[in-house]
Amino acid sequence: MNIVNNIEKLKYKRSRVKYLCQVIQKIGIIEEREDCIICNVQQKLLENNAKNIFYELHCHGMNTVYDKSRALVDYFGLNKPVYYIFEGICFDTVVNISSSFSNIIFKNCTFNMGIRIFFADNITLENNRYNCWTNLRNMVMHFYGEKLKI
Repeated sequence: MNIVNNIEKLKYKRSRVKYLCQVIQKIGIIEEREDCIICNVQQKLLENNAKNIFYELHCHGMNTVYDKSRALVDYFGLNKPVYYIFEGICFDTVVNISSSFSNIIFKNCTFNMGIRIFFADNITLENNRYNCWTNLRNMVMHFYGEKLKI
């Protein structure tokens, strides 16, 4: 009886981690806390985007509107706010972030071209450098979110 319960718990835990990694983009280390889910973004994992004209990132939260996804989020107990923390990252091209139901935080980052964020719940910009923005004609800066904190 104990073996069956242990196997079921193990299957549940593996399925939960697999689902979490499917929803959260693999651009950093995912840490789950009691009250939130944090993705600490790493420069190395963004390198695939560095060769493009712009960084194209899709950062998703757990409050999805699809019925099947909602059922899985509730089943796995993942109905928590999701935070994507970009710390100390240098962006050489325009950053395009599509973010549904998540919070985006940039700390000590360097933006050499510009930034666009669409559909974030909260956007926080702390102590960043904007190098190329002295020429206002080349400036790209768009934010569409619930709250913007600078």
